[in-house]
Amino acid sequence: LKEKSAILIKENILEQDLVKAHDQIELLNEKNYSLNKELKTSLRHNKYRNIEKIPKLKLEIVNWSSQRNQLLAEVKSYQSKVNELQNSFKTLQRESKLKIERTEEEKRQVTSEFAAYRQKTEKKESELKKRIVNDIGLKNNKILQEKEKSKHLESTVRDLEKKLMEAEIENKNLIEKLSKTPTEEAIEETSTAFEARLDVDALAQEKQRNRALQECLMKTSQQLNETTLALKGKERG
Repeated sequence: LKEKSAILIKENILEQDLVKAHDQIELLNEKNYSLNKELKTSLRHNKYRNIEKIPKLKLEIVNWSSQRNQLLAEVKSYQSKVNELQNSFKTLQRESKLKIERTEEEKRQVTSEFAAYRQKTEKKESELKKRIVNDIGLKNNKILQEKEKSKHLESTVRDLEKKLMEAEIENKNLIEKLSKTPTEEAIEETSTAFEARLDVDALAQEKQRNRALQECLMKTSQQLNETTLALKGKERG
């Protein structure tokens, strides 16, 4: 009985183990099915990648390589342009520096020449002012002399006019007082007329000379005024 009991117990344990084994087999079959399904899906995805995605990726890689090469070429071109611009900039810097130095030298030279020219101009202006002042003094003296001459001529003209009037009155009185022959009267009238004509001619000449002196005096005064105004204008300038 003990042996049968032991055998039954073992069989029962074996049956339980067998059931468990069947359950595990079913689980393994399910896992296997699932793995096969996943494998098929992976194979399909792998096939899709090999057929479509990988060529697309390769094409994209080729495009990217082309773009990269193009960008590298552009970068190289830009670098070359940058180098050219840098060289041009350095050249311009040198030229600008030379131009600035040349301009400063010209400025110093012009400043020196301007200072010399200004000194020379001031000297000439001073000499011109002195000469103008001297000329004004000479012209003032000349004007005074001309005025004196004019006064003298006016006095001479007045004296001649007075003498002429006195001579005319005297001749008239003599003619009235003296009775002469027609021949003497004719000679006397001729002589009187000749003397009177001489006095009138002398008076006319003196008047003309006085008029000429007056005109010369006016011109000289006008020139003196213009010279004075010009000198004042230069002094203001």
